Amino acid sequence: MESTKYRKAKRANKPMPTAAGGDADLISGLNDDVLVRILQLVGDARQVVRTGTLSRRWRGLWTRVPALHFDAGPVILSPRGARRFIAFVDNALALRSRSDDSGIIEHLGISLRVCRGRGKPRLTPSSVGSAVGWIRYAGRHGVASFSLSVRVRVLVKEMLDKDQEEEYDCEAAVVDLGDLPSSTKLETMRLFLGGARVRFPSSAAFASLTDLALQCFEIADHSGDLLGRLLSSAGCPRLQKLRLWAVRFDRARTKELVIESSTLVEVSMYGMDHMESLELRTPSLLALEILSCRELEAVTVSASGLKELTSSATCLLVDLDIVPTRSDYYVDVIKDKIPQLPNATSLAVKIHAMCERHSIGDGVAGLLTRFKNLRYLSLQLDEYPGMTKRDDIYTKDAGDLAFICSHEDHWTSNELSLAKLCTAEFRGLTGTGCELRFLRFVLSSATDLEKVTIGFSINYKLGGRIDGFLHGLLGNGTWAACKDKSYEWKPCP
Repeated sequence: MESTKYRKAKRANKPMPTAAGGDADLISGLNDDVLVRILQLVGDARQVVRTGTLSRRWRGLWTRVPALHFDAGPVILSPRGARRFIAFVDNALALRSRSDDSGIIEHLGISLRVCRGRGKPRLTPSSVGSAVGWIRYAGRHGVASFSLSVRVRVLVKEMLDKDQEEEYDCEAAVVDLGDLPSSTKLETMRLFLGGARVRFPSSAAFASLTDLALQCFEIADHSGDLLGRLLSSAGCPRLQKLRLWAVRFDRARTKELVIESSTLVEVSMYGMDHMESLELRTPSLLALEILSCRELEAVTVSASGLKELTSSATCLLVDLDIVPTRSDYYVDVIKDKIPQLPNATSLAVKIHAMCERHSIGDGVAGLLTRFKNLRYLSLQLDEYPGMTKRDDIYTKDAGDLAFICSHEDHWTSNELSLAKLCTAEFRGLTGTGCELRFLRFVLSSATDLEKVTIGFSINYKLGGRIDGFLHGLLGNGTWAACKDKSYEWKPCP
């Protein structure tokens, strides 16, 4: 009787059959390695798995494919459709784990879109249970790269059949990762959890994880501290890149996030709802991005006795929302929240002005006091239609001096030190007098300027006023028009 090892070798080296007729199966005659490579080119793993039903020759070959991506496609699955998709994925992974001939899955991706009734839990219990099972599978089976995306669309009750409606009439289930196993193989993980409530592990560690993205979820009760632990060296000792997107702290016992990691290089956060405090103890940090975190009251990147940890960021992107306030009420809310960053050499500030724009200089000036060694500075002013009235900026008979305004310059109380600044970009300007005075103030300490770029809002036809603004800002040099309708200044040679 032939041994199993002999039969596998015999099948792998099976010669290609001769083409006796036009319907000869030439592909099946290829050796196993070539067929596995062909299967790798198939996008959806469901089609890969189904090739096992073509013939005995193809049976089990899919279990050797190193990358599997189960993708339900753009269609929005009903709860019943989601259950069928989940069952298929579960069966395929079970077959894969039981196969004697299967290799390690290097990449496992699962993506589906589900619907829910208005006012119902974000995910059904079946979706939650499957998400937990798939995450555990990746940890236990040596997966190197794991991606899970569960996106949710709200449907009105009339669009749900009785079966779907009954499934949604239950309490919101929790993605409970409390007993998540540790993994020494997982290197990259991306989780998009459809707004589900998540409970994090208290002891799991991912020794090889370097790239982590956690998106669209709510922190379960008493799990806020555990999230910080997972993201720190205790949970991910080699983590370098971290992205947090649409994370809700509504139910978290603590509204703060503390991350202590000696390896983190890049941190990006967006839409961290109800997170009030952020502390980063990250000596290797090079890039920090924090966007749309409206409840964030305190950002700390320093610690007692670890002052050097606060000054390692070299590139910073800041997103500012200027909300309506009384014109006589100015409070500097930046100095107490952002420490000095002497090692930062590049700063990009994107400003969303929710009111008249005469007061934006106050927040920006306060931010600039945190930097002493900038070489590059970019200020981008966004504009909401209808928020700024043309009559508030110009008068019909003012001529070339139409950008003059008499608003009080509250930013002058700040002390800026931008002596090393070489390149500056200011875009989205409207040509107001306070804009001109503020930019003069910003550049007043920049003695080594090599290039300054000015861009005006397309919603304003400044005409001849542009020359007055440009030469009023910097006169000792030459201005040139650019193809993108901006203007570039360089010092005289």
